[in-house]
Amino acid sequence: MQLVRVVDSSNNEYCLEVVSPTTNVTSLSRNQFAADGSPATALGKMMHYLGVDNLTKLSSMVRISEGDRPVSPTWVQVYRELVEWAILFTILREKDFGTDTLIVCDGLLRSKVFAGDLFAKYLIGLEEGINAQFQRAKRRVFLAGVSKSSKVLDRYRLAMALEDVLTTDYAAYVEVPRDLEEKAYVWSEYARGDDRELEGGEVNKFVGGKMFFVKVRRRKTRSDLARRHFPPATCGGSNDSCMHASRRDGGISCPILSAVFAKGARERGARRFRFRHSSG
Repeated sequence: MQLVRVVDSSNNEYCLEVVSPTTNVTSLSRNQFAADGSPATALGKMMHYLGVDNLTKLSSMVRISEGDRPVSPTWVQVYRELVEWAILFTILREKDFGTDTLIVCDGLLRSKVFAGDLFAKYLIGLEEGINAQFQRAKRRVFLAGVSKSSKVLDRYRLAMALEDVLTTDYAAYVEVPRDLEEKAYVWSEYARGDDRELEGGEVNKFVGGKMFFVKVRRRKTRSDLARRHFPPATCGGSNDSCMHASRRDGGISCPILSAVFAKGARERGARRFRFRHSSG
């Protein structure tokens, strides 16, 4: 049994249901619609917009078990993802926003769980919802997907470090070119956006928007920690005006605080050694 629950950052609950790999897919599809055929859930509204009435038509990864064919447990994860996309779809198209709003989603704005070109049609529905929000209430709604890991970042992390990309002391971002993004995936269509389609390539079926690498804050050095935890007048040095001056490598020139950090490093190393030793 798996719990499918979708909430936002304010803990507003949009979906709560229990699904198992043995759940009847036909009955689950029927539950998304009322007796008169109108959508009854967020997933039903998305299915109605896409023109499908069964989960097997919405995603080829959801199949009805037949005969002695074993039931695949992975379709429940696919169903969970479809519900999450449906909640986002409903929020953008129906929610009344009191001010200009940025919606941040957990994960990239791309998916391969939709059948055929349904995800491309889904993206059109999102764009229609965003435009309707501005026309109806003059509210600008923005949508961004955020992920802490990516195959693209894994591929170019070392090159970026060697070329000092995003190593500034302030927040910054850089767009990832499509040709570099495509090289990071086994299937290049997972990185092919609408801009590639306009160039005469294969139609975009899986990707929404563009990818950016973003640095949201600068890395703290030991001297930053010193200024935070040891105000200049309390460092104990003979010079009350000591400002814990830092070297270019991020070290601390104040001899008192240097000794404090060195002692802490030795203690942490000793604790790590004792932990490894006690664990065999």
